[in-house]
Amino acid sequence: MDKVLALGIDGWKCDGTDPFIFKLGIPRGHKGIITHREYANSYYGDFFDHTRSVVGDSALIMSRPVDGIDFVFLDFSPQRVVFSGWVGDEDPTFEGLENALKRYLQSAWAGYTNFGSDIGGYRTGNGTLGRSKLRTVYSDVGFS
Repeated sequence: MDKVLALGIDGWKCDGTDPFIFKLGIPRGHKGIITHREYANSYYGDFFDHTRSVVGDSALIMSRPVDGIDFVFLDFSPQRVVFSGWVGDEDPTFEGLENALKRYLQSAWAGYTNFGSDIGGYRTGNGTLGRSKLRTVYSDVGFS
């Protein structure tokens, strides 16, 4: 990290690798079992804290506040590091917009204060309305 920070980088996109800890079965560290929350706090917190210690208070990370599948939602980043969050990669469809709205609400209810989504979805394809119309609908909802 330090070599990249020395180039003038002042932030990172930390993109939801923390759920992969579940693939380890019961993850362990030198002090014993590590919970998902402990790992997520360390992952996002280490990037945020170390970058700020090198660069100063202008350093940020961009990370997911809340993401989920169907009706199961998981807090990703600890709130203290989310100055710029986004709610995950959505399909370019009305269903993608609906998923973004669900994640917006879950993020707000969890106490996160600043987050957005990709206007018109992130993934490829034109969706049911076409990319241009869908971007307009996303914008009308107020995403940025």
